[in-house]
Amino acid sequence: KWRQYGSDAFQSELDRNAELKQTVMEETPWLRDAVDEEQRHRDIAKYFDKTTLKAQLSSLTTQLINAQRSDGGWSWIEGGHYSSLYTTQYILKTLGQLQHQGVKLDANTKVALIRALEYVDRETYKYYQKYIKGKGYDVVNLDYLYMRSLYPDSKLSKRNQEAYDFFYNNAKKHNKEYVGLYTQAMLSLIFQRNGDTKLATEMTKRIREKALYSDEMGMYWRDNVGGYFWNQRPIETQAMLIRTFAEVLGDNENVAKMQQWLLKQKQTTNWNTDVATVNAIQALLLTGNKAQNSKFKIQNSKLNIRFGNHELHTDTTQAQLHISQRLNRDEITADDGRLTVSKSDQGIAWGAMYWQYFEQVDKIPASSMGVTLKRTLYKVENNNQLTALRIPVTDLKVGDKVRVRIEITSDRTLEYLELKDPRCAALEPVSTASGWHWNSGLSYYLAVTNATQTLYIDRLEKGKYTVEYDLYVNNAGTFTTAPTTLQCLYAPEFRATCPAEKILIE
Repeated sequence: KWRQYGSDAFQSELDRNAELKQTVMEETPWLRDAVDEEQRHRDIAKYFDKTTLKAQLSSLTTQLINAQRSDGGWSWIEGGHYSSLYTTQYILKTLGQLQHQGVKLDANTKVALIRALEYVDRETYKYYQKYIKGKGYDVVNLDYLYMRSLYPDSKLSKRNQEAYDFFYNNAKKHNKEYVGLYTQAMLSLIFQRNGDTKLATEMTKRIREKALYSDEMGMYWRDNVGGYFWNQRPIETQAMLIRTFAEVLGDNENVAKMQQWLLKQKQTTNWNTDVATVNAIQALLLTGNKAQNSKFKIQNSKLNIRFGNHELHTDTTQAQLHISQRLNRDEITADDGRLTVSKSDQGIAWGAMYWQYFEQVDKIPASSMGVTLKRTLYKVENNNQLTALRIPVTDLKVGDKVRVRIEITSDRTLEYLELKDPRCAALEPVSTASGWHWNSGLSYYLAVTNATQTLYIDRLEKGKYTVEYDLYVNNAGTFTTAPTTLQCLYAPEFRATCPAEKILIE
């Protein structure tokens, strides 16, 4: 091929092959997980390379600063048309907690931080003007109080102080009316950092009265269940509770039990989201005594696992965080279903056995949980009239234009959603440009890749919405599209699926 096409064409083909490989990896989760797991083991050593870490940190910080909008805020996703108060406050909380743990920020980051503080102060003042005649509030206003508690040296202007005092005194007066665990824990820290230590202690003790204990799970709360909003996520809630018990009560014993529950949730390779992971790691670095950092030493564990004629054990000569073994189909016997685990040292360990098998995509059923999807295909006629196509589709030929219509019906308000609509190999998008769109009263960012149309929706109000886009038919044959899925990115268990479709093209 080098001789036939020349070096430029050869390089172009290599680039196409790399792009195809990346597409296959993105659309094959089991394979991706397996490669990611092995790659993570190889990458562990990189976390001890200070030069590499410093370069990566500098690069990521530059990206963050460049993404800051002119008003000082950050949007939920790059390319968004407006800043997100929650996203901006989350970034400020992260930077504030890093400084609280002794991390020093560079000059450019400090400038971006000041601009972001000015933005959230302005936005909170607008909420203040809205609620000044009553006791109304939004959870994001309490989040503002918590974020501001991380910057005690950053003084507020007179009018912003007026807004802060309004929300603070309102929260203080009605503290018993807040029932969410995350909100209660956050308020306890807010009161503690503002000098109302007696109220903070009382609130934290009320939270402790509702806790459950077990040898396996540690300390946890039955009410800590997932919801649809950012303040209803179990991992982040447990992390906030750990911060509260460490800082308000200095309760080392219960902090350790709560951290045990947090570790127990990491049953597979990841906590469910990047936000959850960041919060969990920060919470695991806390102890009592005013939440100072603790130093950890990884011990050599003694774990042995037997199943059938196979044995898996840790290497006692070195510290290991994870061990695993895979069996091919011809290696599996009935005796492998009987498994024995023994651990001779202290500390918790957990694991799982997985049976991987493959299923035809057209046999995956529809599903819904509070939100439903309906996907309809139309043929666009020469006069721009639409003709609905029956499933399986048999009325298309190469060159036809197809309109995909996705109807979303939600019986509740949802936040931060990903709608992923795969395309079969016979269809190509009319427009390959990614960007921000408005459609049927819905605002979303559309990302077009080689195999999918992916929509990122920051907020979906209760109701019914329609999303449409056009495709061209470019190949003949029989094809099957993968199921369309909609899920909350920060609560992945909440999702809806519409089934695959068979398409026959002349």
